[in-house]
Amino acid sequence: MQRLTPGGGTSRALRHCHGEDVRMAKADYRTKAGECYRMAALAPGAADQATWLKLAAEWLVLKQRQPRTASDRLQVGKREAALGHDDI
Repeated sequence: MQRLTPGGGTSRALRHCHGEDVRMAKADYRTKAGECYRMAALAPGAADQATWLKLAAEWLVLKQRQPRTASDRLQVGKREAALGHDDI
């Protein structure tokens, strides 16, 4: 079994559970970032706000590192079709 690596590598155990791919969709990373932005707006102090904003930024960095999942590809396809770009 692979383990988390200090350089940010992902564990095979985290990606596969009982034969299923359990990676988060990119939309899930955006949702997590959005939650952090909302918490930053509610933070009682500047230090807390800065922490929440840093967490939001980290979620967005993680989103960029993830390959597209089938769900992501489906969403892109739906957007392209809705915009009339389904020939791409």
